[in-house]
Amino acid sequence: MITTESVYTTLLNLIREDKRGLALSPDEYNRISRIVNERIYTKKYNEFETTTDNIDTLAGFKELDVPLVLAAGTTSLPSDYRDMIGKPRIVNNSGATRRCDLVSQIEADERAEDFLTQPTETYPIYTLGELDGADNIILHLYPTTITGNITIDYLRDAAIPFLDYVINATTLVPDFWDAGIGATLIPTGSTYRDGTPGDGVTTKVSQTVDWEFSDSDMQLILSIFMGLLGITLPDTFLTQVGNAEEIKNQ
Repeated sequence: MITTESVYTTLLNLIREDKRGLALSPDEYNRISRIVNERIYTKKYNEFETTTDNIDTLAGFKELDVPLVLAAGTTSLPSDYRDMIGKPRIVNNSGATRRCDLVSQIEADERAEDFLTQPTETYPIYTLGELDGADNIILHLYPTTITGNITIDYLRDAAIPFLDYVINATTLVPDFWDAGIGATLIPTGSTYRDGTPGDGVTTKVSQTVDWEFSDSDMQLILSIFMGLLGITLPDTFLTQVGNAEEIKNQ
């Protein structure tokens, strides 16, 4: 895992922020991190298990044997769900474990009208569609007479990196907070990023989230960042260098 602070400080060195002023503020870094995080995940997803050489791509994002409770043939997928891998399993009312086939809504409707192909407890099917109140995808299992749990394997989303900090009111230098620390005192003479002043009493819980990718992805993270920074600054040299480095690191 790569710390958010290490990516930020390395970027400042690469873009020579001493020559540009504070060209990349922590807040701007946090905004761009969302885009970089998604680009890297998408690159890895496109390569996911396409060959035996990259079978471990996104291995750390696999969630296996996750049971979901069925209610009238439906259940909500986890909030961090990205994509289904493998086939979900159910234990039917006869006690046999069966794997479920994913079909389109049209195919599900057509199967329901044909006695020979309609879903059964021996050959169950499922569809994915509509969202629940928390914007999670709903899984529909057929036949709806199957009760209990459905067990799935899926790829989860990568956590969005975030760098939390306080600013020293005298030096204007940010002090970055690590991920996972509990209630932390805002030092007197410093201000939390949301404007809360330090009074020797007030605390905040660090919101820092580190990158979930491996150390070997550091160069790819930096190259994508530089390419995007070249657009936002703007700086065509940064864009060219970033794009060239991204190609080399794929």
